[in-house]
Amino acid sequence: MAGFIYTPEEAKALLDRLSQPFAIADTKWRVTQKTQDGKKGCVAPYADPRAYTARLNEVFTAAGWAFELSSETTVGLTRMRAGKCVPTGKVTIIATLDIFGIGKKASTGEMWADDDNAVTRAEAQAKKRAASMFGLGEYFYRFKDLGSVLWVPLDDRGNPTKLPDLPGWALPIGTRPKPNAAPATNRTTTTAAVQQQVTRPQSAQPQQTAPVVAVPVAKPAVTQSNVAQPVAAAKVTSPPPQQAQVHSISEPEQKFRASHKAQETILGVALAKNILDTLGEKLDTGEIKGEKFGLATAKLDAAVALLTKIREVAEHTHESAMRTLLLRHELQDLDTIPTFQKLYRIALDMQVVPAIEKRAAA
Repeated sequence: MAGFIYTPEEAKALLDRLSQPFAIADTKWRVTQKTQDGKKGCVAPYADPRAYTARLNEVFTAAGWAFELSSETTVGLTRMRAGKCVPTGKVTIIATLDIFGIGKKASTGEMWADDDNAVTRAEAQAKKRAASMFGLGEYFYRFKDLGSVLWVPLDDRGNPTKLPDLPGWALPIGTRPKPNAAPATNRTTTTAAVQQQVTRPQSAQPQQTAPVVAVPVAKPAVTQSNVAQPVAAAKVTSPPPQQAQVHSISEPEQKFRASHKAQETILGVALAKNILDTLGEKLDTGEIKGEKFGLATAKLDAAVALLTKIREVAEHTHESAMRTLLLRHELQDLDTIPTFQKLYRIALDMQVVPAIEKRAAA
């Protein structure tokens, strides 16, 4: 047990370091859902337990922290496995992370007892959950809010061919994009142009306005018409006013355009269209107010999150029960849901109603 306590300022600084995102090389990705054609999949991030240990050692040293473990076993349970009902139990590991000088946090991990690596997997889960209470790896839990961003192309073997486009908070310091940073080529060009303008002789200034017009240098005298000619040419060849104006697209519209195709792929054309049509009608009648593109992106993301959760629950639901549910809703499968109302009713039947889906149904 530690004989010292960090000051609040010291503890905050250390926990801030602890909670930084893992290096990109230490972040792994697993596919949790696939589209019907198998060309796209929803990925979830995680880090190996060794990455957690390395970060704790880096911030507090190997002598500055420790895990305390205990276990419980529940017997007399059954579950469906490979379409069969098998007797089993549950292994529960309680992990308490003690960071000397700061405090303790505890959490649990559990696995089915008939799993070949039940104890190892339950222990890893418990340790990661306890560590997240101090901020280590906590940002992984925020990925569920990214919605369609997590859907990426898959190769023929079902592996991701690219990583999701991650926001700054999900990237380690040093790899985050700098806001308002112009490309290097633009900065170089702009600087060179300014330098040329400053150092150019005053008499040559008008001629630069018409770079496409060559001024003869063989003539010994420069007449008034020679000076005026480039200026006149500049008026003819200068870009029209509309070219000087950059076509402005709002940030919500940019986000909508960037994510809509992926959202439509996940939800299906019919369901995505129903969501947008319903939103449009409510905006027209004034039932809903707000920026249309931002609302559309939020509605589609909520539907993606809801459908993803439904599919996760469906994986652990007996085949006969799923078949009965689909028949009740007059569906062949979960890839042909035509409306958001039907999607939400399915979620209610399957008891998939966390806060995000309740907001989406509003």
